[in-house]
Amino acid sequence: MKSKFKYDGKSRPSDDTYRKNYNNIFNKLQQEQRDLDESYRQSLKNKKERTVKETPIGDFFKSCLSPEEREKMIEKENEEYLKEIEKKL
Repeated sequence: MKSKFKYDGKSRPSDDTYRKNYNNIFNKLQQEQRDLDESYRQSLKNKKERTVKETPIGDFFKSCLSPEEREKMIEKENEEYLKEIEKKL
């Protein structure tokens, strides 16, 4: 029994069913990729908002200091910074 089409194992029949199934499979994959890309962009946006809103814990403790203590701390930090610069020169 011989068939009309001799299938060589490489070519694919390009009929309507094949096109329909191909589009069905790959359109879903493309939609999933678009959803993933959108989700990724949203997560980056959320991360950026979190980092802008968060303040370092050191700043929180500095805000709890009295003005005199804050001034002493700033002077100490300035002195340390000047010493570092002098070492580099």
